[in-house]
Amino acid sequence: MERMNDNKLYESLFEDSFEATVVVADDGRTVLMNRAAREFAGVDLAALLGEPAAARDLTGFRSELSARGRATIAVQLTDAAGCDRQLELEGRREGKGFVVVARDVTERRRLLDELSQLRRGESVGYLAASVAHDLNNLLMVVVCSSAALANEVGHRERLLDLVHEIQLATSRATTMVRQLHSPQRHESPVREPVSLNEVIADIQPLLERMVGPKVDVSLALGAHVGEATVDRDAFEHVLLNLAANARDAMPHGGRLTIGTRGVSLGEDEPPGCAGEYAVIAVSDTGTGMSREVKERMFDRFFTTKGAARGTGLGLSMVRRFVDESGGCVSVHSYPGQGTTVSLYLPRVSCGQRSAERPPIVSCHCA
Repeated sequence: MERMNDNKLYESLFEDSFEATVVVADDGRTVLMNRAAREFAGVDLAALLGEPAAARDLTGFRSELSARGRATIAVQLTDAAGCDRQLELEGRREGKGFVVVARDVTERRRLLDELSQLRRGESVGYLAASVAHDLNNLLMVVVCSSAALANEVGHRERLLDLVHEIQLATSRATTMVRQLHSPQRHESPVREPVSLNEVIADIQPLLERMVGPKVDVSLALGAHVGEATVDRDAFEHVLLNLAANARDAMPHGGRLTIGTRGVSLGEDEPPGCAGEYAVIAVSDTGTGMSREVKERMFDRFFTTKGAARGTGLGLSMVRRFVDESGGCVSVHSYPGQGTTVSLYLPRVSCGQRSAERPPIVSCHCA
């Protein structure tokens, strides 16, 4: 076999390399690009490395190349499709120019960020579990003391109401402490037939205190909603999370409405959720959500709040609750027109859905 000319071999290796490689002269001219660089999705590498406007962002990169002969830099930019991208540029000095290899690390960085968040969440879970036992002991003191206080106040109605509020709050706090252990113990949720209207009515005072005086809370409970087989504690937490999101979407005040009704759905409304359902609709008059936010709202750890105000677990927990209850969720949200989150839970009297049917999420936006 005839030996290939060395120059042709090098050209072939350069052209067919999977690494996007660009050779740039000191004056910014692109001397050479291989196929991977020419076909680099959404980014003109020649323009990025050669144009004066771009060069200003890479001044430090060029200076390090000149001084040390090698340099690496991370670049954040918006590609031709309007998507945020993260590139890693690795360069080395060659004669009167330099050779740069460009790598798209957007997905890798995203996965690393998610892994970091998962690890932080796991650490928080272990920390919470470690203090749950001591906190439960303190709550038992409150439980016993409130029971003794109820016997002491006799028939004084106002004082009895206050004691009852203490007992309700303590009961919910005890439940939350127990659930702190759940991720470590892998406990299964306790599901039983629950009157959804009763749960919502019971939790209304807590909702009102949580959203604050600037938000009006109103209930529109249907007469024939019936029961659904759910974990009552998880259902209460879902309502609290949705109310907290609504409150944050109405910083200057507004109205939070929780309505219920019974519906009979056909095969196409929402798709794949035919049957008899109790619907819980949580509506606010807040800022609404953009299409981009709605596309990711159920993602674990995704949040539009600051680091000190949210973990991004609220809506993913809502999604998990609905899935585990055999239901569907539908979200209507329009920028400037508020948001309505509707939970579709199978009614007990209508039997259980087939376990093989996949959960459905339906979203609508302007």
